[in-house]
Amino acid sequence: MEGDQLLLNPTSGHQYSPRNARSTSTESNSSPDETEPCRGGGQALTFDQVLTRIGVGRFHLPTIAVLGLGNAADAVEIMSIGYALTAYPHITSFERGFLTAAIFAGMLVGGLVLGTLADRIGRKPALLLSLGINGAAALLSAFSPHVSVLIGLRIVAGIGVGGSVPCVFTLAAEVTPPHHRGALLNAVAWMWMAGSLFAAGTAWYVIEHLGLSWRVYLAIASAPATICLVLTSIVVPESPRWLYKRGRLDAAIAVLRTMARKNRVDASWLEEALPAPVSAFPIIGSDDGAEAARLSINGIVSAAAETKDERPHRPLKASSAPDASLVSSNAAVKGIPYREAFRALFEPNLRRTTALLMGVWFTLSFASYGLLVWIPTLFKDADFHIDPYQNAILVAAANLPGNIVSWLLIDRLGRRKLLTGGTLMACGCAIGFALANRAWIVVLSACAFNMFGIMGWNSLDCLSTESFPTQIRSVGMGVMAASGRVGSMVAQFVNSALIDSSTATILFVSASSMLIGSACAAMLPFEPADAALADDLDEVDEDAAPHPHPLRSDQEAA
Repeated sequence: MEGDQLLLNPTSGHQYSPRNARSTSTESNSSPDETEPCRGGGQALTFDQVLTRIGVGRFHLPTIAVLGLGNAADAVEIMSIGYALTAYPHITSFERGFLTAAIFAGMLVGGLVLGTLADRIGRKPALLLSLGINGAAALLSAFSPHVSVLIGLRIVAGIGVGGSVPCVFTLAAEVTPPHHRGALLNAVAWMWMAGSLFAAGTAWYVIEHLGLSWRVYLAIASAPATICLVLTSIVVPESPRWLYKRGRLDAAIAVLRTMARKNRVDASWLEEALPAPVSAFPIIGSDDGAEAARLSINGIVSAAAETKDERPHRPLKASSAPDASLVSSNAAVKGIPYREAFRALFEPNLRRTTALLMGVWFTLSFASYGLLVWIPTLFKDADFHIDPYQNAILVAAANLPGNIVSWLLIDRLGRRKLLTGGTLMACGCAIGFALANRAWIVVLSACAFNMFGIMGWNSLDCLSTESFPTQIRSVGMGVMAASGRVGSMVAQFVNSALIDSSTATILFVSASSMLIGSACAAMLPFEPADAALADDLDEVDEDAAPHPHPLRSDQEAA
């Protein structure tokens, strides 16, 4: 059967040994037409083929909407402090820099800790924990007695925001068929615009129109995270792909059945379609657990029994089956140790992707948040008579054409080209903003910057989610998000130092950052559009072009 077998039958007869792992894998893969037996004894489907059969329907509408609300809540939390600052009394430029950087400092920690936790305890529990931290700290921010307390609470809120980013996009990717993944991940990314409009519109109405305190505004701004927490607990299931990779076949099938039922698809074939899983992760309490985890990360213990020609995602490096004594389909399993998971990101077959994506996240965050968080202040300090709230709403609304363009082109043009082009155009808009000598040119340049920037962000969210295997997908997204937060924090201090002397310099620095990000994007080695998601590290090969997805190829041939 063409396609990838996610997990291996432990009764294959091959004995695990680090020394002979590579050689035994070659023997086990000698017959490319052999397929993995499933529980019912028939031929097994790959997980992406199962998702393709289930399709996209009524299950995905509320699930993607709730995950999108999580993304919108992140936007509200990040953008709200910029509007609150316009009404915050008696604050120095130094304190302003710390306050705007605080949430990004928290996001750095949240992305690394909570993002990594999602690979160990599950996507949904980690997302619920992140949203809870975000909502509670955001609400408490409204009651801060002093700026130092407010800074501390913004850091805590940022931990929640940083943890939710990898969980939201990972969950969306893992319940979506390959050839619908770009559009649905884009739909999640679209909700950033809704969050931005909510933050700007609420600020205009509460602070400008009603003349209420920044405290009332921050209390209202905490609502989206709390609402999303409740809806996620009710609507969003655990990732069936994560459950399956943990050896929890019954739980994975239960989620898949729910998806099929809501999509009005017959699910009687599910148990016959999936092979009985064997976890590629160490059993809790196993003496060989740590060593098995280390070896699985290096591609020695693998859950795939394929030849190089069978893999539809990327050509596969040969690997062998683990010894049955190290794995179990029913025992509780734990994920890869943190240190090994981080080290996996810099293995030879992944490190170029990791390094370049970190560069894009850093530079795009530096430029985007370096301007967008400060947009109300930049408008307020401009020599033109520009209403900082109403025009900030226009800038936020500029997400809409950027979202539409990215939705139309992300699968046709590809993530990498759209990311490169979007960031390059945003660079030009920042320069136009700096050189503008008319109020309407200032507003138009800011809107265009946001439009092209959101095209880059939508592409980057998809590309980052799809570039890492299931084993370490949330870890990878967490590290990428953390890299972006470092860029965001640096931008706040740079901008706070420049805001009193030169607005144009801020804009030229942001344009330079966008240019560097565009160059990093152009050098990325892999275009994941329409490819099946990789599940294990040894399925990744940066130097090889991906094979087309088998079901998509069959459809096109037909």
